[in-house]
Amino acid sequence: MSAIYKLSIKERKLLKELDRNCRQPSSVIAKKIGVSRQVADYTIKRFEKEKIILSYYPIIDVRKLGNDYIRIFIKLHIRNPKIENALIKYALEKKEINWVVVNYGTWDFTFIVSAKNTSEFENVYDDLINNFGKYFSDKLVSIAFRLYHFMHNYLYPEPDNTALVLGPKNFSIMKTDKIDEKILELLSKDARTPLIEMAKILNINSNTIKYRLDNLEKKGVILGYSIKLNIKKLGYEHYKVFLYLENLDEMTFNQLFEYLKSNKNVIFITKAMGIADLEFEIVVENQTELFEFMDKFKNDFKGIVNNYKTDLVFDEPLISYLSS
Repeated sequence: MSAIYKLSIKERKLLKELDRNCRQPSSVIAKKIGVSRQVADYTIKRFEKEKIILSYYPIIDVRKLGNDYIRIFIKLHIRNPKIENALIKYALEKKEINWVVVNYGTWDFTFIVSAKNTSEFENVYDDLINNFGKYFSDKLVSIAFRLYHFMHNYLYPEPDNTALVLGPKNFSIMKTDKIDEKILELLSKDARTPLIEMAKILNINSNTIKYRLDNLEKKGVILGYSIKLNIKKLGYEHYKVFLYLENLDEMTFNQLFEYLKSNKNVIFITKAMGIADLEFEIVVENQTELFEFMDKFKNDFKGIVNNYKTDLVFDEPLISYLSS
């Protein structure tokens, strides 16, 4: 097992700024955390080289693009490296699949598809089943209504519990064109790509790109710009928790949500249909910490939390809110 990297206070502050908005220039981040631009640049490049920072991605509300956020949960008959690698390779090559998760627990894999309609999703689903269905012992399709994205506050001296909400209750679908789509696609590959470089790649004036970006942010299509961290190198484990609730009313639900939101280790809360009443994702140092949290959580919401299931999120070979 590789050694755990111990972050300094300055490094934690730098990661927090990238987590809050990874498109910030190094000079701006340097000023905020009290170091030189050279030190900020060097630290970012070192984190990239040492695979502490794995990628940069935009947080895109696909529902405002007219898409649904559909998850396919998969359980294999037997975990077999050859089959698993083939399945991952297949998912990474399918442009309709934009998020790939390797689990241990209730499910073995989660694929997320951003589809405009049921026919589009049916084509993706049928192709997956035709190619790999014989290896599945169970499968489940679930639509996510709302996703709350939080920063990695467990790393930072001063947590920021602001939630970026994908799929708010009331929203309008934004009409986009080919230029918008190209900008979103390019950002999904690397959200820190500078405007000048984007202009060269897309052969579009940088002022036009800036105007389009500002508009996509203003309309709430782009909610933010974040980082994918290698939490294993930092000494953490990532779990997904499925909650099964009872005796629930709106007030109790809001209390439960605020309870999870205020926990610095929670990085996602998902309201979905088809699998559980509520889901959340939490980053902890070990399974013992997770179970201690869940024991307290169940006790604090006695009579509400009927049961729960957990999955270890072992790897995420692909993170994107946008189909490529």
